[in-house]
Amino acid sequence: MKALSAALLFAALFSLSSCISAGKTSFVRNPEYSPNRSIKVVNLNTNDLILGRIEHHLIENGLPVISDNYLRGALPTGTGVMVQSMDTTFTIPQVHPITLQLFEEKPADYILRYEYNSGASFNKRSFSYFNARLVNTQTGAFDASFTFTQGNLGWGKRKVDKVLSMFARRLKR
Repeated sequence: MKALSAALLFAALFSLSSCISAGKTSFVRNPEYSPNRSIKVVNLNTNDLILGRIEHHLIENGLPVISDNYLRGALPTGTGVMVQSMDTTFTIPQVHPITLQLFEEKPADYILRYEYNSGASFNKRSFSYFNARLVNTQTGAFDASFTFTQGNLGWGKRKVDKVLSMFARRLKR
């Protein structure tokens, strides 16, 4: 009976451990990297809510951030294109990308490139994957790279702001 109880306890703990999300991080940087150099975060996706949060965490950790000098967006261009099949009709909205220069471009030492996947959650406030690279604008080399991964499902997932704060703290060191 004790052996059966121990086996059931082991099986329960094993199944729970697969539901707990464990994040993994990797951060590398070249010896030439300097946290005192300016960073510009450039984004082409107008629906990306992460850009401002990245800039916030960089500034909060004392890193010099230069704003992108363009405002980008997409405007509807009249009526959409109607698509019809045998039993369905739908309209695809048409948009035109626009850019507006806000001020003269300010040079930056680094351009921050990033990509991510949201974790499977109701509020999309966690990453299953986040990768950011600092590109040196003088040499084109990657001077720093940060990667964070965690499972799509489970408890204990690190939230977006926690991951971005971790990234900014590592850059500051």
